[in-house]
Amino acid sequence: MSAFQNGCRPADYTLSSFGVDTAHTRRFVIERRNGACAVLVVDSNRVIPRPPLVLSRRTCLRVQRLNGDIVADRCTTHETVSLTKIS
Repeated sequence: MSAFQNGCRPADYTLSSFGVDTAHTRRFVIERRNGACAVLVVDSNRVIPRPPLVLSRRTCLRVQRLNGDIVADRCTTHETVSLTKIS
């Protein structure tokens, strides 16, 4: 959130959730796109030992606190994405 709000500093953050033989990963990359700050969000799922499968890619234009959570919104998929939990 700080990198996004303070000068659109490049940053990379990965949130993961693990099961017995699965891993769900949500990767956030902050970068400047077309003169505006953006958060690229990539969700992937992996059934071990197979390689990860990309489930979705989206670009979000805002990061904010919302109901005790930190979220990215104004996304290409018209959804709000949590930066603190995978649901």
